[in-house]
Amino acid sequence: VSAKSVGETSLSRSGINFSQLQMALQDPYANVAMIQQISKVLYHTNGVYYRLIEMFANIPMYDLYLSPTVIPGFSGKSNTVDKMNKEYEQIAQLVEKTNYKYNFKWFGRHLLLYGELFIYKVEDNAGTFYKVMPNDMCRVSGIMENNILKYSIDLSKLNDEELLSTMPLPIQKLYEKYNAGSLSNDEKLVDSYYYLEENEAVAFLYDDGNVRNKGVSPFSYLFDKLYRLDEIEDEELSNSSADNLKLVVQKPQTNEEGELLMDIDLISMYHTAVKKNLPKGVGVVTSPMPIEALTLQRQASSTLTATQKAYESVYTSVGINSEL
Repeated sequence: VSAKSVGETSLSRSGINFSQLQMALQDPYANVAMIQQISKVLYHTNGVYYRLIEMFANIPMYDLYLSPTVIPGFSGKSNTVDKMNKEYEQIAQLVEKTNYKYNFKWFGRHLLLYGELFIYKVEDNAGTFYKVMPNDMCRVSGIMENNILKYSIDLSKLNDEELLSTMPLPIQKLYEKYNAGSLSNDEKLVDSYYYLEENEAVAFLYDDGNVRNKGVSPFSYLFDKLYRLDEIEDEELSNSSADNLKLVVQKPQTNEEGELLMDIDLISMYHTAVKKNLPKGVGVVTSPMPIEALTLQRQASSTLTATQKAYESVYTSVGINSEL
């Protein structure tokens, strides 16, 4: 098996070959869907990438501190301590209701994977739930106070009944209006994208210092190295199978002139009979010619070095010690 064919087989796991990846990485923001698809596949199939995402997502402590800035009804005659304590309790309950420790962690994981996050807050008396909106349906469309990003949703992609049923109720009602044509004069609708200005709809970009309408994983520069790593491992597996192959050699009898003493059909029957009873990893060769054993087996250390170098290249690029 050639290294080229092994590489093509490896890369096809994500439906994207190495050449396509290289082309996409030349302009990631013009190929957001492909870059995000690769990131998702690597997270679920590549242990190195998975551990990188999890490590960086879990480094922050995700702690919050409450600090009073404005005390409502402040007056020297009023009991400001009681007011402050009451406000503190209300805010603390609100923060606790958001389950921020859990939610902030998966917010971070999602941003590391895709470079963007579009959420819609659903709240009731029991708590707060953050619905992740599909990346391919949303784009950043505005910036509010405190650099909070707002987004638009492509209502035309909600024509799938199963997908629509997973959407928050306000989005379902919005789609019903869109489908009925009652949003045609709404200035918030642009090319089937509807601007969600309500407070429940918020977007995040990993690179918020360079606001675009879409985002990509901050680790996208590693994708070509991770693909190469898969290729090296597959080639090593292929070489290992070839190195361990055993052959049974059958040499039909010949006369002094080298002519076969058995009929060709009978020799073929012997060859087939032996072949059917051999275990996996053992082949058979039937030939009157002399057979010489040749091996292209590389030294184990050379393969190990190539694999180690590939791993070290990934860790060095991301700026962490491989021992971690």
